[in-house]
Amino acid sequence: MNDKELWTVMNIIITGMSNFDFTWRFDGSGNLRVQGVKVSVNDVDIVTDENGLEIFRKELNAFVVRDFYNKKKKAWSLILNINKQEVEINYYDSVDIDLFKGMKEISWQNLKLKVLPFIQSAKYYKLVGKQGTHDLILKYVK
Repeated sequence: MNDKELWTVMNIIITGMSNFDFTWRFDGSGNLRVQGVKVSVNDVDIVTDENGLEIFRKELNAFVVRDFYNKKKKAWSLILNINKQEVEINYYDSVDIDLFKGMKEISWQNLKLKVLPFIQSAKYYKLVGKQGTHDLILKYVK
């Protein structure tokens, strides 16, 4: 996914959620990309809490292609198709994985995005068993 496609998808999501006050953050490779890391983005990943999952489920219902409990991730997951791009929204069972207290807001191409700073992102990837991504982030930070 190039930056224009990423921006379009995130703009649709942000616009759709603008009337709601709830906890959610941008995640995955897109989180790293918007903070300047040169990584490929295959889909848009979002992490939210239980309330947020319900809001996303209701407000973006027209885009939902799958709504299920993901046993591997131990999370409720929504898979959406927005502008021909996959979006995955997760509500994890473990509060250790959501890392909401570590998030910050940044501006990327005039979009306000809640993201995880690099150190918290590295912690997240370690918690979900992606040691290679964890190590890559730590090398980038140093």
